[in-house]
Amino acid sequence: MDQRPMPRPAGAINPRRSNGAARAKIRARLIAQSGGHPICPACGQAIDLTIRWPDPRSCSIDEIVPVSKGGSAFRLDNCRLMHLKCNESRGNKPLTRAKNATPTQSIQLSQAW
Repeated sequence: MDQRPMPRPAGAINPRRSNGAARAKIRARLIAQSGGHPICPACGQAIDLTIRWPDPRSCSIDEIVPVSKGGSAFRLDNCRLMHLKCNESRGNKPLTRAKNATPTQSIQLSQAW
């Protein structure tokens, strides 16, 4: 059986944009929880809140369980802050290796022979 999510029909509304005030509140709460200095869980770098969209280093809200896989775009416990480029590159795949790696930690690419 095919596990790909069903595409939204033409003209369907993106659920993230259906309630901008709720998303703004989630963003503000996530920033407050981080003490005003959020760290991107994908790359481990600080997120500069003064950088605005569409800059790839700007702040975006990532859903831990993607909306395409049944996650909520409006539950605080399903959202986290992430760089826009990191969020876009993640897509709807799980964030596994990056959350365990630190910027100075090297990742083994091949086995030593």
